[in-house]
Amino acid sequence: MFTLEQIESAYRKVKSGADFPAYICEIETLGVTSFETFVSDGRTDFFGLYNYKTSIPSKYTAF
Repeated sequence: MFTLEQIESAYRKVKSGADFPAYICEIETLGVTSFETFVSDGRTDFFGLYNYKTSIPSKYTAF
């Protein structure tokens, strides 16, 4: 399964919107099947096979 560190490493390569498709391909190769980003607090949940889940913690306080 993938780790939060692997996802963050892939994300650090994104410098513009043009880099985003490569980021998505890279996290897919790690095993990410879907993800959800919450506008309310900036948290992102990443999902993989067999109900695997890891999350980037909240970036700010929800209103």
